[in-house]
Amino acid sequence: MISGAYGSNPGTGESAGAVYMVNGDDDGKNWLVVQKLVASDSSQNAFFGRAVAIRNGTVAIGADGESEAGKKLCME
Repeated sequence: MISGAYGSNPGTGESAGAVYMVNGDDDGKNWLVVQKLVASDSSQNAFFGRAVAIRNGTVAIGADGESEAGKKLCME
């Protein structure tokens, strides 16, 4: 599962954002963060992670504060 934290401050500025990849156990009671993703060119108010999607192992992440048109990143 992936979770966007677009208001997160990962050290690159307020509301730069981050995305967390998490795995849950079989009964869904315990969750573990397996990876934290941040944009390499992240900036303040980028809102990286405002929109997230995953399909067939590819993750799409939106950062609508990055510019007027916004930005998306895809990772496998």
